[in-house]
Amino acid sequence: MIDYLDVDAKLEEYSEAFDRYMESGQMPPSMSADDCMAGYMQQVIDDNPQIDGSDPTWAEVLKESLISYFTALLEQFRAMQIEAMKELALIAKFRNAEIEEKREMWSQVYDVISNGYSTFDVNLPGYVKQFNTEEKEAVFSALTGDWENACKKRLSQKQRQMLERSQRYFELHSRDTGMADYEEKKRVENFVFKYPQLKEIIDKIGRNSTPTNHDKDSIIRGCLKIKVNLGRFAFS
Repeated sequence: MIDYLDVDAKLEEYSEAFDRYMESGQMPPSMSADDCMAGYMQQVIDDNPQIDGSDPTWAEVLKESLISYFTALLEQFRAMQIEAMKELALIAKFRNAEIEEKREMWSQVYDVISNGYSTFDVNLPGYVKQFNTEEKEAVFSALTGDWENACKKRLSQKQRQMLERSQRYFELHSRDTGMADYEEKKRVENFVFKYPQLKEIIDKIGRNSTPTNHDKDSIIRGCLKIKVNLGRFAFS
């Protein structure tokens, strides 16, 4: 089960994975092969051959779009994981309980499994029949194992389904705004090149904090607006 509880940490992990994949064509070894968002990132990069390194601005635009998209998704993934963890805690409690406590919990356990899973996920009727044997603990152990696997599998499926449902929106949005974002970044880059003293301002800010590319762009856009307004004032 992929841990999505720390959203900021996962975003940093995806940001580093993007850079690594752009440089080497490979995801970091630490990135799980089961991470559906990392897999989608790889697919998006592969489907956009214009970010081949000849113009790094394209890569910056795509990376910012992906991270923004992942930020919204991760909040949903985190909520799903928290909900699944409640059920996993119930599974652990049931697994570790003595036989008498298991009997007391059985009504709740039966309802959770029967309402949440099909017999293909957890064959509850089959396990109930086996309770007539003397190997009750072995039956309980097999039941909780299947239940835990089914819970984790359902969580993974729900996350993948959410990713798949939202992909189309992200791709349409990126198609519609990608060129505008690219041109805006180019305009910012040209402005910095024309006014190198602006870079000194950003560097000074960076001594006290570490601004992101988005922060830097915001600073530059602010300077652009000030310059435009001053120009208008001068000719009014």
